[in-house]
Amino acid sequence: MQHVRFEVARHVEGWGIKRGAEIAGSYPSKEAALEAAKMVASGYLGRGMQVTISMPSMVACD
Repeated sequence: MQHVRFEVARHVEGWGIKRGAEIAGSYPSKEAALEAAKMVASGYLGRGMQVTISMPSMVACD
């Protein structure tokens, strides 16, 4: 079974979904990025793949 990994990550435009070296999307909060990652992951789950989504628990304040 194939395994796909995503990470909710902060970048200059807000929060995004990171897979490998690429960060996609611009969301106002990490919670919004997590919801988007869940939607993306559902497509992979529907194809029988395992999915891991990691999310930072602590973020340094600007």
